[in-house]
Amino acid sequence: MRQLTAVDFEELQQFTAKHFVEYYDVQLELVDHLATAIEQNWSLKPDFSFEEILQSEFDKFGVFGFTVLVEKRQWELKHYYYQQFWKSFKSFFGLPKIVLTTALAALIYFITIQLGAYANNFFLWVFAGSGIILVVDLIAYHRKIKKQQKKTNKKWLIESVALQIYGITSLALLLSLTNLFRLLLSAVTVEFQNLIKAAALVLTVLFFYILKKHIQPMIKYEMALTSKRFKAM
Repeated sequence: MRQLTAVDFEELQQFTAKHFVEYYDVQLELVDHLATAIEQNWSLKPDFSFEEILQSEFDKFGVFGFTVLVEKRQWELKHYYYQQFWKSFKSFFGLPKIVLTTALAALIYFITIQLGAYANNFFLWVFAGSGIILVVDLIAYHRKIKKQQKKTNKKWLIESVALQIYGITSLALLLSLTNLFRLLLSAVTVEFQNLIKAAALVLTVLFFYILKKHIQPMIKYEMALTSKRFKAM
């Protein structure tokens, strides 16, 4: 049975790029799909040319070409990483991590008791600092991705989705902190205010930790696997 050559694989990737698939990882997914389809067709129709089968397979995607697949893949990645984020987040509220989470919240609450009248200023500076770090880190991550894209001349859908997730979850956290302070204005006791602030601070720490230690490394690892799989073709 006829098999594709390295030149054919390169031509398939160029074909996907010409048909408005700008993301490298989606290109590789399509190359894999098209290559399998072409070789299967050759097993039944060995006299057909590479170009004839390729065009026939492309026509199966309909009038919108690869666009529908790209949109579908984008939705799947968003859904997957949101699930991973919340899965990691919820793990801190089950045994044995709940012990660490509770201990951290109790420690912060104990600190606020010791600070007394200065507790409000403490939380104000901490939350303001968290917001600044969040924005700066998001900008830095965005610049890092753009720099890498310029260096390798490759855009990854998985990185585009990562930025969206980072931005949306960061915005959600900032809005939550804003609403928190509104809630505290109507809180009955100082102790209750400090308890809510301590819980919010713990959630902020978890947010940073999950993004940095779980989601970003996972994305980097899966990008490496995708590149390695294409090199093996």
